[in-house]
Amino acid sequence: MFNSLHSKLTQEFPKWGKACWKNVLALSLGIIQKGTVCLNKVKDSIGSILENQSTSAFGLYKRLTRIFTEYSDTHLWSDLLQLSAMHMHKGGGFLMVDGTSWKQGDRTFHFMTLAILYNGVAVPIYFMNLEKKGISNQEERIQLLEEASKLFNLEGKILLADREYAGQKFIKYLEDNGFKYVLRVKECNFKNQWNEKSMTKAQMISKVINSKVKGKTMSAKMKFEAGDNCRMVIKKSEDAEKEPVIFLLTNLSKNAYKVAEDYRKRWQIETCFRHLKTNGFDLEKMNVQGADRCRLMMAIVVFAYSVSIAHGLKKYKNVRLKTYANGKRYRSISVFRKGVECIAEAGYRIENWGEYILNHFLSHDRKICPKSINV
Repeated sequence: MFNSLHSKLTQEFPKWGKACWKNVLALSLGIIQKGTVCLNKVKDSIGSILENQSTSAFGLYKRLTRIFTEYSDTHLWSDLLQLSAMHMHKGGGFLMVDGTSWKQGDRTFHFMTLAILYNGVAVPIYFMNLEKKGISNQEERIQLLEEASKLFNLEGKILLADREYAGQKFIKYLEDNGFKYVLRVKECNFKNQWNEKSMTKAQMISKVINSKVKGKTMSAKMKFEAGDNCRMVIKKSEDAEKEPVIFLLTNLSKNAYKVAEDYRKRWQIETCFRHLKTNGFDLEKMNVQGADRCRLMMAIVVFAYSVSIAHGLKKYKNVRLKTYANGKRYRSISVFRKGVECIAEAGYRIENWGEYILNHFLSHDRKICPKSINV
């Protein structure tokens, strides 16, 4: 079955040989099985995955490091991102951008990440390692979207982002390139752009705060050079003591309440980061050296995550419902955890792992090429 998979992969991605795909897919399965990106730990599962028990632990470790020695300065990482998204060809309507960062010795990791909301779950499709403290700047955000747009068809998607991602230059880029967006902003942002013909900003805030309607929302047109359709949506916060209202800048034509409901979906990227790190793949233990190698490792992690989500979604309806203290009922585990659990129970080896990838990720009637994946 791996030969069939390799035949299909070489049609889609002709640059990479059988050994490359075998090792990369074995590493992705090892990351899922071991729950870490630490190669020294992952190596312990590679012998059984490859059904090769005769190779020493050192030999298996060298096999993994060879992936990064031979392919880190190639486009294998971007091909893996496209492969990761192939099962999402029907796509979803929302994109999210956010960053996750950590320190490791004297190294700083800062992965600014673009994710798509796929069946209610945020799945990364592109990233940039900024290798710095603090937030991204507007030029870096524009670069992220420009590079992602070369690989994926992002037309018609709605971009959701938190307060760090405001900025007139970035918003103008979104407007000029046909993006829809809902961006959370601070009250002090764009204070000179409010159109106060019918109601002042202060009056609107007061009306929202004093309303007895839970989640009360209102909106006002903005005098904004970036676009004529910009509105500010003001929503009554659920945590009034910490922050009475939240402000959302958007160019959507939906009513204010629906805009606010759309923005709530942004939280899924935070859940994604948690699974990539402390509750999943232990991303902060990344121990490869050099920017190119880190980029390739992140792409392999994204692939492993994408497969886990695909597997979890297939089985998620069977997850039992749990009643919480607030009386609401939710599934007892996440889609991601269900996927990892199912993969562990299946006991995949390279042959049936290849069969799964072939049947669930590779379309048999479509040649992949830049922007052909309509995520």
